Amino acid sequence: MKKLTLLAVSGALAVSGFSQDSVQLKSLTGAEKAQINKEVNSALQQWEKAFNAKDPIALANLYDLNTDVIYDDDVHHRSRQSMLKRFQERFRKEPNLRQKITEVQRTISSAHVVIETGVWENTGASDLSRPPRGRYSCTWMKKGQEWLIVHDRAWAMAKENDRSELRTRDQLSKHVHEFFEAFARNDVKFLKEFFAEDVKVIINGTTVAISRKDYLVRVNHLVNTLFKDIRFEKVHVHTNYFSPNSLASDGKTFGDLRPSTIWTNAWADFSRIGRSTMREQVNGVHLDYRWENGKVVGMLVYGEATFTKEEEAAFQASLGAHATVADPEHYKVEFENEYVKVVRVKYGPKEKSSIHSHNKLVGVHLTDAKAKFTPKGGEAEIRDIKSGNIGGGPAVDHTVENLTDKNWETILVEFKKKYPHSIRKLKLDATEVDSKHYKVELENDWVRVVRAKYGPNEESVMHEHNPGVVVFLRNTKHQLINEDGSKINSDFKTGHVVWVDAVTHKGINLENEPLELVFFELK
Repeated sequence: MKKLTLLAVSGALAVSGFSQDSVQLKSLTGAEKAQINKEVNSALQQWEKAFNAKDPIALANLYDLNTDVIYDDDVHHRSRQSMLKRFQERFRKEPNLRQKITEVQRTISSAHVVIETGVWENTGASDLSRPPRGRYSCTWMKKGQEWLIVHDRAWAMAKENDRSELRTRDQLSKHVHEFFEAFARNDVKFLKEFFAEDVKVIINGTTVAISRKDYLVRVNHLVNTLFKDIRFEKVHVHTNYFSPNSLASDGKTFGDLRPSTIWTNAWADFSRIGRSTMREQVNGVHLDYRWENGKVVGMLVYGEATFTKEEEAAFQASLGAHATVADPEHYKVEFENEYVKVVRVKYGPKEKSSIHSHNKLVGVHLTDAKAKFTPKGGEAEIRDIKSGNIGGGPAVDHTVENLTDKNWETILVEFKKKYPHSIRKLKLDATEVDSKHYKVELENDWVRVVRAKYGPNEESVMHEHNPGVVVFLRNTKHQLINEDGSKINSDFKTGHVVWVDAVTHKGINLENEPLELVFFELK
């Protein structure tokens, strides 16, 4: 039953949908909003008609090609083709099944995005053990002249002894209300308590953070670099406490899936002013939070992304000249191709840079240092730097000063554009097949940073890497054995940088000393 409900908790937006022009909510007239509502209502009626006619093709065609449908928290469909197969299977098993959609409410986020919630009710089901009613939430997006479902989530209203609860005045819902205020003022202390250390954040279908640390960097960039006067208005929050006895899917209960299943859903009007363009925009956003042990372990965010992209572009255009142009004494291009620019950074004792810019980057320090970083229009930050440490951050315009009496050297990997080829799923991922020698240090939507450490004369097993940049942190002599048996002997000094294509091999440290390097694998 739940697998055939129209929609579900998240109002999500597929990444592919954000190529359209942004339209401010407040710029829509009453007539325009009425027309949008009429068009979406017609699409919903088509959905209900096709469902009750047992027409799986017509139903599936109302979903985006890359739709994201979530049922009962753990059952996902991520394509129109997957939905087609699901409908075909269900109608074969439930030939008399019918569904009615009621209590529909809509939020018009923009001219192209509508969030919808309501109640579904099934009749004629063969499996009478399942509750016949439930709620849904979904997002419709206009693609060309069609309104399509880009995200869909549904849950059942269970029988009394299996009842799941929806609350609005509980502590978790109140905590989410506080989150909006904390986000607007970049309250790091609150955010550290709100999110689990390994929280995963997905925005419009794209993973943007796999840790609390990653996400806090993003929040700081949004609040202190891109936007000001951030406000969340017309906030609605409710939390779903799924009963462990409630039937989920495939004969399993929620209790079978995990000890506790709790999701909070929130809707709000997101208002802000771009710091570079001085434009103001208001658009609807939807967020889903999954809780474990009182902290958020997963957050899904959906909303119109065009304005943020435009503001980021304006910010980039306002930056000073790139570091290698503005300050060639301290910043030199080590290597460059169409995907990355590798920059070697060298500061003498007490030296200071002129104002300069960097693209989004990651890097590794080759020496210890203590340095002061002063962003354009912002407050200075003093950092203690340790040799071998990994760091990264968004594009920035700043000055830098070496506060020590020693030389300081760093390698930066700046990203120019996404790698266009298909990055393969590694069957022999080095961090999995040889976790003794390879460990992930940092990962985001652009890069995975892997540190490799070998003891004297140690040998790895056969493993794979995706293309990227390698920085050697020690003098080394080693041998690489490719999957075809061919061998390559290499001799590199500390700080040496090389580009490598996708490769399958194993390595042998030929030295009586440890070997250490960092691999910046593109994603």
